[in-house]
Amino acid sequence: MTSDPLLHPGIYIKQSILPPGLTVKEAAKLIGVGRPALSNLLNGNASLSPAMAMRIEKAFGAKAKSEELLRRQADYDKSQTGARAHEIAVRTYARSLMNIKAQHIADWSQKEEARSLLAALLPFG
Repeated sequence: MTSDPLLHPGIYIKQSILPPGLTVKEAAKLIGVGRPALSNLLNGNASLSPAMAMRIEKAFGAKAKSEELLRRQADYDKSQTGARAHEIAVRTYARSLMNIKAQHIADWSQKEEARSLLAALLPFG
């Protein structure tokens, strides 16, 4: 049994919460879900939902607090997303410069903050 917080919560439940010898079919019947749904969770192929966490807590007592299980799911999700961060490509939002009018620039140039910034915008040469 392991308490690794980055272990999929289903695997943690299988190793640390379900009584030894209890079949997936028996556990699923006990908590009122289908065997495939519980099997997918216990094998790390499905996320733990709040409803499933509550069912496990109710069936297996205080040892299996739903808040702890949901925290484990959040920690696991965060670690998986972090590991794939380089694969997630998004475009950075940039306000369109096409909407800027000459009057906007003239108004901005009259502000005190513009005095220090204006020099950086002007080309030298």
